[in-house]
Amino acid sequence: MKLQIRLTLVAMGMVLLFVATFYLVWSMSGGRQVMRPPPRGELCRKVARQASQIYREGKWEALQSALHFSLFPNRASVLYDLQGEEKAHWGSRLPPDLGMLQEAVRRGALEKFTWTGMEVWARVDGEEGPVAIARIAMFPHNHEDQRWQYAYLMITSGMAAALVSLTGGMLASRAIARPISELVEATRALARSDLHHRIAPQGWDEVRDLADSFNLMADHLEKTVLSLTEAKEKAEGSEASRRQFLADVSHNLRTPLAAVLGWTEALQDGLTPGEEHIHLRNIREETMYVARNVQRLTDWSRWEGQAPQLRLEPFPVSEPLMECLQSLEDAAQAKNMTMELVGLEDEPFVRADRIRLRELFQLLLENAIHHNEADQSLRVVFAHEGQRLRVTVSDNGPGLPEELREDLECRVGGGLGLAIAVRLAAAHGGKLEALPGPGTSLSFTLEWISFD
Repeated sequence: MKLQIRLTLVAMGMVLLFVATFYLVWSMSGGRQVMRPPPRGELCRKVARQASQIYREGKWEALQSALHFSLFPNRASVLYDLQGEEKAHWGSRLPPDLGMLQEAVRRGALEKFTWTGMEVWARVDGEEGPVAIARIAMFPHNHEDQRWQYAYLMITSGMAAALVSLTGGMLASRAIARPISELVEATRALARSDLHHRIAPQGWDEVRDLADSFNLMADHLEKTVLSLTEAKEKAEGSEASRRQFLADVSHNLRTPLAAVLGWTEALQDGLTPGEEHIHLRNIREETMYVARNVQRLTDWSRWEGQAPQLRLEPFPVSEPLMECLQSLEDAAQAKNMTMELVGLEDEPFVRADRIRLRELFQLLLENAIHHNEADQSLRVVFAHEGQRLRVTVSDNGPGLPEELREDLECRVGGGLGLAIAVRLAAAHGGKLEALPGPGTSLSFTLEWISFD
């Protein structure tokens, strides 16, 4: 049932409750008697019998005394003889009515109803016959008196009915208002950033639906705020990583540039005669190192918002690997490092970007040679995994820091090369992962081509 219908029924119930209470109080207060005189017949005969009995026992004096002290509840009483002469009077003055007097003598007893009340005319009989007429006004003969009595009963009944209806309305409104009040309090709690406040669905269907909707909104809001908080923390972490990254890049560039500057000044000043060719070779190597880092920095900036663009083609995976090993041969020999290749016996083919794959090998092997001490061993392992070829580059050095091992992109502490390697591995459909164990083991997958 809709809330509108329920409210309408509650309003109708309050009206009915008011009417019923008014009628009950009105009836119990004598309102029906004000509007309707007492029963006929018996009342008149009772007055005639009692008046006649009093006259026979005490004559005029007793009858006058009885009328004076209210034979019945009344506002006025008159005692007439049979000729219409007033013999006794008590209370309000009643106007004479000879027609009713003659009718009372003839009929014995009768009653006269008016708009303002009722009069009882009773014939008083002695031992020899009728001797007098008793006229008793049973209700207020004055219209103003009756009107004020009627108004008093109306006001009293109306106030009682209004009090009962107000009490019932307050109880009914409380049942309606309680869930709404809880909703208002919950809304204020959300305004105070209390995102855990919820409402227990109760009450009518619409109110329960409203509570469910509010709880759903609060759940979404809490999740949204949590997501925004996590995004903010991640952004702050990314900003810290960016600053660390720039510091690493500056360090990687500053060191070789300082060396180039020193060797150039030594050549210019002629401080090392006969060693010019050594200094020139060192300058060339450091210059090439700086150029590679500048190119990688350019790639990093270009790929930060989008993945690297690849030109995919099938080729043996050993070709870019061998080109890379040839370029790093001098650096490996300088540190007396050995290289082991595993899984190239079947000459696996892959679908990849040849240039980018060589750069990926170059980054991983160069990073391993640069960050390890002398006399270490490097190992490159190829293994089939379904339709993918897994490539793992490992060494037996000290290993990566713990925070970098758990998430290679949480910080660029591994240097610019490792950051770019993550991008290149992802562009080839794999993910660069740090495997557990001693040393450093970095693994990624490529699309493997089978010719069976």
